[in-house]
Amino acid sequence: MEVKILVNSDKDIGENLKLATALAKENKFKESIELLKITLEKIFLSGISYPSSTHVKILPYMQKAGQYIEIESFCENYLIPNGQEKVKSSFSHKCLEIQQAFCSLHVSDIYNKMALCAKREKAISDESKFEEFSKKYRAEYEELIEQGEKVEKEKRYKRLINRHGRGSK
Repeated sequence: MEVKILVNSDKDIGENLKLATALAKENKFKESIELLKITLEKIFLSGISYPSSTHVKILPYMQKAGQYIEIESFCENYLIPNGQEKVKSSFSHKCLEIQQAFCSLHVSDIYNKMALCAKREKAISDESKFEEFSKKYRAEYEELIEQGEKVEKEKRYKRLINRHGRGSK
């Protein structure tokens, strides 16, 4: 199967994700990884938001291609910072707490997938470390989302007061 790179729109990104999966099913992990790296770059630059599950799709393929040792660096230097920027952009209309909450959820999802790769590699200390990071960021998400909902509620209340006044007697 020849790797054809098509990334100009959401449809093209979707097609590339399907093609990457097909390549992986044929045990062509290196080709799949290269296609996903290009597609991830386009995802991060696009105006469309994709879930963390799309971002982490590459990790098991890296592990199966014998690139387990590279996963942590790839995530910490590329997936996490680029994903966080994408999340902030996607939630720019929300308060800072909501933005930070979803950044934490994104990071939690990445560490969760890293833990799964470590488990498959039987890298017990890595698995434990990644699980702890995943739990930490998940707890951060839960705390921040609660704070953010309060901030957003207060913002809505203030807008209503400004629009309609405090009411009449």
